[in-house]
Amino acid sequence: MVRGRNNGVAPVAPEHPGRPEGDVSASLPGLGRLAGGRAAHNPRSRTGNVKARQYRDFEDARAFARTLGLGSNMEWREFCRGKKPELGTLPEDIPVQPENAYSCCGWKGYGDWLGTGTHASHHHPALTFAEARELVRRLGLKSETEYREWVRGDLPGLPPRPDLMPTNPHRTYADDGWVGWGDFLGTGNVHRRDYRPFEKARSFARSLGLQSAQEWKDYSAGRRPETGVRPFDVPSSPHVAYSPDEWTNWGDFLGTGRVCEKNFRSFSAARRFVRGLRLKNNGEWRAFSRGDRCEDLGPRPDDIPASPDKVYADAGWTCWGDFLGNGAPRRVQSRHYRKPAMSFEKAREFVRLLGLRSVREWLCWVGGGRPDLPKVPDHLPRSPMNVYAEDGWLGFVDFLGIDG
Repeated sequence: MVRGRNNGVAPVAPEHPGRPEGDVSASLPGLGRLAGGRAAHNPRSRTGNVKARQYRDFEDARAFARTLGLGSNMEWREFCRGKKPELGTLPEDIPVQPENAYSCCGWKGYGDWLGTGTHASHHHPALTFAEARELVRRLGLKSETEYREWVRGDLPGLPPRPDLMPTNPHRTYADDGWVGWGDFLGTGNVHRRDYRPFEKARSFARSLGLQSAQEWKDYSAGRRPETGVRPFDVPSSPHVAYSPDEWTNWGDFLGTGRVCEKNFRSFSAARRFVRGLRLKNNGEWRAFSRGDRCEDLGPRPDDIPASPDKVYADAGWTCWGDFLGNGAPRRVQSRHYRKPAMSFEKAREFVRLLGLRSVREWLCWVGGGRPDLPKVPDHLPRSPMNVYAEDGWLGFVDFLGIDG
């Protein structure tokens, strides 16, 4: 049986009551339990009054869901709300949100849950390019073909692809650092020699008359047909493909003479524009920034930053809920803003003792799906890659302490 998310953790007396104050395990909640082993499950909820809900095993619950003949997670939600009376009602021992209840014990997505065979990994915000490359390089894959086999699950000796890892990284990261499969996989076969020398690539770029890095990205992605097609030997990410000794800035590369192109709108003006788009979350914002919503929303203006949380960090930014105008910030976000985050070193030391082995396990824990581990401390950020971006962050492999 799979326990619901209300399971608590039975308190365990600290094994080392005399531990010095400087020790992280003494200063952070729940860490003493990890030092001596995992705590036992508590059959009661955290209130001590209501018994935790018991769900069917994942396989049995999935078998039931597949008998319904539903075609999408939206139809599943409608069934759970009683809007499909012809199918009956949801049994009490099957969760409304199976992605949470079974996140650590079999969940692979609604396509697998409903038996449709479809996948929706593109709905998840992807890892940053640096994090994705760091994780993939540890797999020892030698070619794009092997990467495709790993994505399909045809390499049983390797761990499954995390939901946050894109299936087509060359598209997802086309404007975010992608150089080639050799660089991404770490084989060294980058083929940079196939690119034109920097001076010739710069001369070509200047001949296009583009005025900003965004226009270059649109051109590289084929969204400026009047400018023609980018030659194969001119990189889409010249700031990554060419060495720092050659690359100066976009103003030099495009010939605009601008040393800095960050003349963005004020925070209030940017927020007013963005709220008019009626985007629901930062995942939809990223899709809009990449140009994936051009047909219905148009392109992102050059004076609206792709990373407003960083550009406006000290100029009015509070959270995505405020910026997008879709309501109050989520509880975890507001809690983080009320309480300053712990230092990067202390957070990393605490998290490494949890024994988490992947980004998926991290998301499961912070989402409340690991009642066998201590609850997430209030001062530990759920998005450490953002909070510690300029304070020691090297990626989840380093943060979780995953061995090679």
